[in-house]
Amino acid sequence: MEKIDFFGGLHGHFLELVLNVSVFQIDFNINRTLFNPTGDCHVKHEKYGDEYKPVVVAFHYSFNNVPFSESDRVVRITCQPNDMLIAVTNSFTRAGNEFIDLQNFEVNTLDKLNTPKALEFRQNIIDNLGVSDLYSRAKLRKYFQSMFNDPENGLTYYNGFTTHHGPQFEFAVRNFFSVDLFYTACNQIGQFFNLDFVPSENLYKLHQDFLLRNQGWHSENKCKKIIECIISGKSQEIKCNIIEEAWINSQIARIFRCYDLPALISDSYATDCKELHTQLFQWKKEYRYK
Repeated sequence: MEKIDFFGGLHGHFLELVLNVSVFQIDFNINRTLFNPTGDCHVKHEKYGDEYKPVVVAFHYSFNNVPFSESDRVVRITCQPNDMLIAVTNSFTRAGNEFIDLQNFEVNTLDKLNTPKALEFRQNIIDNLGVSDLYSRAKLRKYFQSMFNDPENGLTYYNGFTTHHGPQFEFAVRNFFSVDLFYTACNQIGQFFNLDFVPSENLYKLHQDFLLRNQGWHSENKCKKIIECIISGKSQEIKCNIIEEAWINSQIARIFRCYDLPALISDSYATDCKELHTQLFQWKKEYRYK
């Protein structure tokens, strides 16, 4: 059987659709909206299940401990350290058709995490920070930052595949975010299945729609621009959700070795790149002479 193994937020259902129409050439119209309001590519099953007959099937096989047979040909969607902002963001904002508010995550946090996909994470928050109706934003930010800094708290989860002794192909999640990389990887998957990859204008439009709706990718672009403005000293507003703040802190730690600047570790986060630039470079100057 042909399978796609992936963890929540890594777009396995979108890849399933693309491979079925462009590699396995099933008869299915992709020239229509195939994403639900959160951006998940579940509409093909939910609305068009009678006409959508997939050959390759995406599922959380490893997460649910579903064993493979040696005859299964498996595509695995893998994650690298520089993919983590996208992965974590999309896990919260789109995976499982459930949207979790990250903007004011410190308010009623446990209620926001009272969803099937988040129950394990909810318990982890309780184990680490106790039970509260209003957590410290600084503590939550630090908690999310550990996902970017410590592989055991983040990256390992997204690559926790079970053993498979049959044919397998590793598809890097980064391939989703530029059409040339995406098409190249799909062509390689076609070769893996001993089939051809046949792109189309409608497939290009579908991919553009995917990018337009991808919260994690937009979040990464936004945060990279903020880091650039912090480094260059350009004035730009910093208005981020809790995961974006945590990612910016992890990048600043990597660039400046700065871990305790008040503007970054207090509940009230920095609001302007130029001001943060001044504080960081002053801190670095003083730190060098200690």
